Amino acid sequence: KDSTAVNYYRAAFELDSTHQKAIYKIAKQLLIDRKHDQSLKILNIGLRSYETNVELISLKAQNYYWMQDYREASVWFERLIALGESSQFIHERLRDCYLQHFNYKPAAEQGLLALEYEPKNIENLFTQGEIYKNLEQFKEAETYMVLALQLQDIPLGDQYQRLGYVYNRQSKHKEAIDVLTVSLKEDPNNYLTEFYMLSAKDRYYDNMDTRLELYKQFLKKYPESRYDFWIDKRLKELKEEKFLKGEY
Repeated sequence: KDSTAVNYYRAAFELDSTHQKAIYKIAKQLLIDRKHDQSLKILNIGLRSYETNVELISLKAQNYYWMQDYREASVWFERLIALGESSQFIHERLRDCYLQHFNYKPAAEQGLLALEYEPKNIENLFTQGEIYKNLEQFKEAETYMVLALQLQDIPLGDQYQRLGYVYNRQSKHKEAIDVLTVSLKEDPNNYLTEFYMLSAKDRYYDNMDTRLELYKQFLKKYPESRYDFWIDKRLKELKEEKFLKGEY
């Protein structure tokens, strides 16, 4: 663990530029030091003499990942998998690379593989739910989000808010109201959560006056929300519906 060790690895590399273990040690230290260009340069030298060295390929993928070059990182993580490598780390990182470019279907596949290693990983479970939400596979999104929340020691308002959205998209408005109530206890003035709640109650309650009043209260509390257009449109629809039912 002496910091001068890398000097001896460099000396070995100078004597033999194909020395794979020395190349790995030098490139890894450069990666740790965030000297990504230098790390990639020496990795490329190593891969020219041993192109299927999975340790070097892994470091190359990680360099690109930390450089936020997610397309290139995904190429090298995919190469690891093609060579028979599989680990929670590889599948999580490749999933994240796909997510950066909105490739949700392959991200979902990698997320499932990561969960095989640690089925109760809360972060991975909730991320999997988010991926399915973006794929508009709301039943699957619900399954993974609920499981993640059941494993939490402390409820998180943001996560309950997202689950409420998923319930709303499945017309499970009673369930949405329940989880959004929990979310609002955590963050009482989150207007997005209140908007999801408003949408759920609008569909769940039958009484027209109650539904109209909920919208008026929301507009009073948030007079300049980004949902003004949608709310005005919905208010008009409700008033027309009330008129047609002869309730005016």
